[in-house]
Amino acid sequence: MIRRLWLAGLGAVVFAVALPSARARAPHRPGRVLVANDAASCTVRAIRALAHKGGIDKRLRFLRRQLSRAPFSAFRSFKLLSAKKLAIPHGASRKTTLPGGRLLKLTFKDKLLLKRKVRLRMHLRVHKTARAKKLLQNTLYTVVNGRTFLNVYAAEKGKALVVGITCSAK
Repeated sequence: MIRRLWLAGLGAVVFAVALPSARARAPHRPGRVLVANDAASCTVRAIRALAHKGGIDKRLRFLRRQLSRAPFSAFRSFKLLSAKKLAIPHGASRKTTLPGGRLLKLTFKDKLLLKRKVRLRMHLRVHKTARAKKLLQNTLYTVVNGRTFLNVYAAEKGKALVVGITCSAK
């Protein structure tokens, strides 16, 4: 009985001593904000997706893997309509117009270290038109630095507008 109590006490002491030293060795906590005054360089791509054969535009080959998965696998043709570059300082927003008159507003929220990868937290808002206040989408998303976030708008029978947003921060 005394031996069990002694072992339990020894285990508690070892645990209490080892826990703070393990935290001290970890340089970053998951989800930690890295730099508050950084800027993100983003490219907003408008892509026309069609159900009939046509393949993937050569300028979109780097997205082949993402475009072959659901919900994009329903389409067999992808053509780049426009690509606009935006420089977004931390905490600021930039606007651009999509084909069809939709207004896209992108805000750079944070630069994070999560699972040993640098990630960017972005806030995406899409309005029906530049003047209308009707909001089609209001999304806060996190993406790995340099990767592309894809979203579908204006999906109709056999066609859709796909928007790809690639952001990176140094």
